[in-house]
Amino acid sequence: MKKEKNFSYQFYNTTAEAWEAMYEAIDQAKKSIYWEVFIFVDDVVGERFVKVLSEKARTGVEVKVVIDAIGSFNFSRQGERTLHEAGVELHRFSRLYPELKVTNWLSRILHRNHRKVLIIDEDVVFLGGVNVDMNYNHWDDIY
Repeated sequence: MKKEKNFSYQFYNTTAEAWEAMYEAIDQAKKSIYWEVFIFVDDVVGERFVKVLSEKARTGVEVKVVIDAIGSFNFSRQGERTLHEAGVELHRFSRLYPELKVTNWLSRILHRNHRKVLIIDEDVVFLGGVNVDMNYNHWDDIY
């Protein structure tokens, strides 16, 4: 008989509250960080995440991040370089490479990854509408 694991959950009223909890959970990671997010911009908010993700990767924590190519269009080359140099595996979902066939290009624009899932040590999970961009500071996903 499989024993059920006890769990708890927390709702955050604003994105800023969720960011703080996410930041703290990432900082406490011991073995893995897997993050899939639609909008990730390395502004004053995202820069903090780039820093902590890089620090964790340098300590040997496995860090994999998937961002959407359109939603995270404003994620800088410097931010990408910082993550890669630290050992973070960063992927852009559905990159927009020029092609001769307009139909393929158009279908890729429409095929986006709006998921927002952060998994820490395969134990702590954040789900919901949290993007990383200062413009979403007061976003209320449960309103």
